[in-house]
Amino acid sequence: MTQDEFWTTVTPALLNFLSVAVPALLGYIAYLVRAWVAKVTEAKDREALHSALETGAAAAEQKYGEMGDKLAKAAFAADYVKKSVPDAIANLNPPDDVLVKLAMAKRENLEQRNAQTPPC
Repeated sequence: MTQDEFWTTVTPALLNFLSVAVPALLGYIAYLVRAWVAKVTEAKDREALHSALETGAAAAEQKYGEMGDKLAKAAFAADYVKKSVPDAIANLNPPDDVLVKLAMAKRENLEQRNAQTPPC
């Protein structure tokens, strides 16, 4: 069998295989890219949410002072987050009670940090 006869025999099968394999491979690559972009977007939204919660907790501490109601401070921080990062809220869609619990945790972290670092 000569080289020309070999390629004449193999080419149709090879083209049929490639016509199926190339689109399948491109579809898989597109799926992987979409999944990666979704994870990166979610991570950035989570980071923005937590940063806004810390800022909201600090703002609530300034507004209500040390003797203010903990739940009112947490609600203030949660409301701040909703106004501050609406895209992250829309993408992550956390329930209100979860936002309030996260805000309370951030406020407690803020109190612990302030207790550990004495004023200069």
